[in-house]
Amino acid sequence: MFISKMKISNFRSFQKETEFNLVRGINLITGLNGIGKSTILALLTNSTEFKSTNPLEKPYLGDAFRGEFSDVILYDEKSDNYAKNSINKPKSVIYFEDRPSTNLGQYPLSHTYKSSLSSTKKQVTSHKKLKLTAQLLKDIKKDNSFLQSSNQILVKQINKKEIPRFRFLPDSRTINGKQTRAKVTWPTLYLGLSRVYPTGENDSAEVKEIPSDTFLSDLPQIHKNILDEKFELADVTTNSIKGSDAKKYGSGIETENFGALSNSIGQTNLGQILLAVKSFERLKSSLGGEYFGGLLAIDEIDATLHPAAQNELLKYLYDESQKLNLQIVLTTHSLSLIDFFYDLKSLKKNDDYLQVLQLDYKSGSNDIEVVVNPPISRYTNVLTKRMGSLTPSQPKVKVLTEDDVARWFLEKLFEKFNALSSSSHLTNLKLLDVSLGWENLLKLINSDYEYYKNMISIVDPDVSEEKINAKSFEYIEKFNFNKSGGNLFSIPGEKSIENIFYDFIFSESSNKMFEQQKLRNQNITRDMMKNDLVENKELYKDKKNHGNNNFSVKQWYKHNRDLMEYSFDFLFEVNKEDYFKWMSKLNTSAKTISSLLKS
Repeated sequence: MFISKMKISNFRSFQKETEFNLVRGINLITGLNGIGKSTILALLTNSTEFKSTNPLEKPYLGDAFRGEFSDVILYDEKSDNYAKNSINKPKSVIYFEDRPSTNLGQYPLSHTYKSSLSSTKKQVTSHKKLKLTAQLLKDIKKDNSFLQSSNQILVKQINKKEIPRFRFLPDSRTINGKQTRAKVTWPTLYLGLSRVYPTGENDSAEVKEIPSDTFLSDLPQIHKNILDEKFELADVTTNSIKGSDAKKYGSGIETENFGALSNSIGQTNLGQILLAVKSFERLKSSLGGEYFGGLLAIDEIDATLHPAAQNELLKYLYDESQKLNLQIVLTTHSLSLIDFFYDLKSLKKNDDYLQVLQLDYKSGSNDIEVVVNPPISRYTNVLTKRMGSLTPSQPKVKVLTEDDVARWFLEKLFEKFNALSSSSHLTNLKLLDVSLGWENLLKLINSDYEYYKNMISIVDPDVSEEKINAKSFEYIEKFNFNKSGGNLFSIPGEKSIENIFYDFIFSESSNKMFEQQKLRNQNITRDMMKNDLVENKELYKDKKNHGNNNFSVKQWYKHNRDLMEYSFDFLFEVNKEDYFKWMSKLNTSAKTISSLLKS
């Protein structure tokens, strides 16, 4: 089971209803500070819980698989003071998929949670200075030797203070014929790494060894691999650390040379993550067929970890997510981690297990939009936009193309490259809205080499090097056709862009595309497309050559533009290696020319 969708409304930055989907594997949420990333984690982990008296079904750190909303979100009287019966009370709706086939009442399709404000009394300890005469203080010291150096005496006072209790409570639902307001029974854990206090900030700390078991036997090795630590695995123990402040807890490893209290914050954070994952592993073993996965939320996973360690940890979490049917939701500000995440996504080719969500403000408003798998350049631009003049802009390199079809295709290709490369210079390319046949385009750039050497020209895929050389243009050779750092390129392929799509759609290469639910819902199949060619043959005739009854692939492409938009991603995946190799060369040219223009 996993949480497939979430809606939030009337709460903090999510005043307008905001809806987004989650994948069953790893969801990486990024965005500016204060935009609502932690709010999402708090609401997600508040929605379910799993309690058990069986020690094997409890986390290694903690008493139950649950997220405490109050540990993340504190009540703010100014922003959270809603009338008790207000119709605009903060609300979240959680949607579940792949629910267990038994007892569906316990596992609803969706569950709604609304804010609730009450109060509770908390024990507060204070110290009051006793008002004593000099003689009385002297007499007290005389009878209590440990007070000899004291100039005053404090008396401990314990009082009850009423504090607000702000929660999100589930709506009532029916389970086995009975009404209940219980949360959905499903294990969840929340780790707020940026909120972990260094052990040294406690007045004292209690260290206890966590007894090793089958599940923890490889934890020291995993810990060592991720952080590239230099210790021997023999005699390594894993310890829990509980500070004098009850909420300050963590973990640490102990070796022959150093103890748990000497662990860095990064080591402590990693220990907590690994123990959380191991908790789910132990739970799965204990529950057997009654285990339906779980949710692990980690706030600011990059906090205190070296970039190389972040990457190794991400690979580990991906593998464990699949093994344990564990849905993981992470937040980060790290550009290097986002970059690596996209590399991993490209390598694994598994969109069901890897997704980036960027939170941003809609243009001209304070409303939140959620962008799915944005190009890295988008997030970088958001950051640099806030930095203003601190980041110098790069000059745009002008690009000549044959027509609007080529420009659309190139924009789609560049978007893919920008999303997977942290060093893309294709964002500095400006596709000019000028249409020229390839021969006229070559004549133009050949007419003034000194001027056009600081521009890039891209011709269609059906323009080969042989065709170009046959024209014997004087300066064309200087443009270094299809070479890194060159100025003249042809889009990969041997046919026109329209023919490339035509061949793809009517070949077995597009099988995966036609299997998608979206096309099936519209009854779009390859056979239907073939019938369409016959039924609409008049529509697809060559309109430019009167009296010509021949089929025109350009007309077919024009009248099926929506399908071309949809099929691009699938066409790209089939030819990804060739496209990336070509765009890498183009990227070098964009970088070189942009630097020349800047100088």
